[in-house]
Amino acid sequence: MKTFKDLLEHHLFVEAEELLLEDVEYAEDLMDELSDEAYKFIEPHWSAANTGDMISTPVDILKEISDFVNFKKNSTLVDLGSGHGYPSFVFSALNPTLKITGLELVEAKVLGAKKTVDRLNLENLEFKVQDLSDENVEIPLADYYFMHNPFNKEVAVEIADRLFQIARKNEIIILSTGGRELKPLLELGFKTRGKVDSFCVEILSLNTLEQLKTSK
Repeated sequence: MKTFKDLLEHHLFVEAEELLLEDVEYAEDLMDELSDEAYKFIEPHWSAANTGDMISTPVDILKEISDFVNFKKNSTLVDLGSGHGYPSFVFSALNPTLKITGLELVEAKVLGAKKTVDRLNLENLEFKVQDLSDENVEIPLADYYFMHNPFNKEVAVEIADRLFQIARKNEIIILSTGGRELKPLLELGFKTRGKVDSFCVEILSLNTLEQLKTSK
């Protein structure tokens, strides 16, 4: 039986997506059990209330992003607003030395993602419940940050500013799929260092990098 990594490397993307979606129903059932109060809390947070029966950034594009960025060996990535975790699963399987942390507001999605981590046996990946709209929550330091439009406009501006503060002292790369965070990041001085044009993915940094692709 082919592993998830095998499916990705052999470009069997339909089968790979089917494998990823196996735990979505579990997460959706948990979301259906949310109290009215809990739902009202997450509803303003853009995509938090959405379920994940479809993969917003296609698996083949996620592989293309991974190949283009060429993640440094033993580096770290934080998925901000990780949802059901699909990008993190792909990056994790293709880059076994990349340590990934997914931060997500909705506990049901985190629980579903953890089931997928166990099922796919991905040892370099973890998910945590985290309300990133809370200004007192510290964004962990990492080499890379990934975002697929997880925030409403106000939170996106706040997250961009916090990433700017991190980037003033550390060399970081941000992978943005053109969501609400992109405009404030550019306004703060982040520059586009590369693009995956097939899905409008912007690779950003604050300081000039001599090269984006680093030998593994």
